[in-house]
Amino acid sequence: LSFSFLLLSSVVLKRLSVLALMELVLLALHATRQQMNAFNLHQPPPAHHASTKQRQDRSPTALACVDLAAPGMASTCPSQRYLCTVPLYQALMRQQCPKTCGYC
Repeated sequence: LSFSFLLLSSVVLKRLSVLALMELVLLALHATRQQMNAFNLHQPPPAHHASTKQRQDRSPTALACVDLAAPGMASTCPSQRYLCTVPLYQALMRQQCPKTCGYC
């Protein structure tokens, strides 16, 4: 009975750890988006002139195709790739790890 309880406790703690990590990632995402919005508001508009050179794609879709990470940290998305197909985590992974999960 105590072994079963310990095993169950271990599983619950691992799930709580993953959820806590995901919550931290969500907080980092929110801060990153605020910083990106502030940065984009202060950028001067691009100069308009005729050129054969193509501009870089700055559409929201192009900017969104990156895995998010806490400032100064590497993304943990590659190590969490298995969550891309878990229904409980798909919405979160679509938001946090679109590149790793192949959503863009």
